Amino acid sequence: MDCASDPEGLATIRIALILPSVMANWRELPCYHAAYGHLAGAPIVMTEAQDMTESSKSSNPFGDRLDRWLNFAFIVGCVAVFVLITFANVAEPDIWGHTRFGEDILRLHQIPTADSYSYVNQGFYCIDHEWLFDVMMASWYHTGGVLGLVLFKGLLVAALVGLLILPLRQAGFGLFSGAFVILFALQVMGPGIVVIRPHLFTYLFFAAVCLILREATLGSTKWLWLLPVIIVPWANIHGGFLSGLSVILIWAIVQSIVLFKAGNRLADIRRIWLVMIVSFAAHLVNPFGARLLEFLVPVIRSMQLEIGEWNPLAISSESGLYYLACCAAMLLSLFFTERKRQPSFVVIMSLMLIAPLTAKRHLALLVIAMLVFGAEHLASVMQQLAKALKLKSFSDF
Repeated sequence: MDCASDPEGLATIRIALILPSVMANWRELPCYHAAYGHLAGAPIVMTEAQDMTESSKSSNPFGDRLDRWLNFAFIVGCVAVFVLITFANVAEPDIWGHTRFGEDILRLHQIPTADSYSYVNQGFYCIDHEWLFDVMMASWYHTGGVLGLVLFKGLLVAALVGLLILPLRQAGFGLFSGAFVILFALQVMGPGIVVIRPHLFTYLFFAAVCLILREATLGSTKWLWLLPVIIVPWANIHGGFLSGLSVILIWAIVQSIVLFKAGNRLADIRRIWLVMIVSFAAHLVNPFGARLLEFLVPVIRSMQLEIGEWNPLAISSESGLYYLACCAAMLLSLFFTERKRQPSFVVIMSLMLIAPLTAKRHLALLVIAMLVFGAEHLASVMQQLAKALKLKSFSDF
């Protein structure tokens, strides 16, 4: 589906914030209690209906049936919104460039190192640092045409959502509150997920790296050696692997300081730095070796001047408002949380707050980092809010 009439590609995504905000609290609405009392054959008295206990509700088959149908309707609605978000697509020139370059690689059985499509730079040495993504694009296009490309993007977004659900569920988010947070995150990442570009892999791999670092901080270090395994394909798909290496480096520094102050064995610190060194070396597993990094650094500097998404985030823009919302959510959750603040999480999230101010495309990475490293603190604040408002347990939502 092309959204040519919507240059931002966000028309279908805006629906995401409407459904959960209403459905998440239907049990607190007067209309729910009125309908519930009517089905039960009781007088429609608002105060009595609102005072019904959980035991009386569970013994009422009509109320249970209403709950099941409302839950089912909410799930169907969320799936529908997710499908609209995932399969909405804005056609942009890079799609066919990647597809064509991938076709050349498959036809020649090698990665071209000379530019054969530029009039000005004809025959000049070039590095296709996204060659693996190009091959994927060509393969999906040959298999399913345009629909195959859209399906390819849909699978990437679905995998990203699956990873982001994990920390939310561990933090205690329920069905409705978790769906609201996920759909809000997709809304913020909207400009990046309505196009088929290699940075979708950066979103996915960045989330995976953050999850591994989160688990390692909380005591489960067995997944640390997956970091270099992730960096290898990432370095051959998109230059965003530099963001992953940056987060790994920051985490290694902060976590080493924490372990040293706690008097932990030096073996734990050595293991952290060994994993970090191997992860950095993993980016060299590419057809260009060390020249890949030499190519990317000046290219990134030049893109900051030529490409809009590399410009600093404008606070007065729509994305700027989302950025302010993220800042407020993170700062409030860290300030009022009742759970332990991990120094590495706080440092990473704080630095990620600066990233969109250097390039607005980093806003998506900020959201991912907040959901992975800050889910527990956000859940803690929302639990306190639910108690203050005398609502049900936050996990019920």
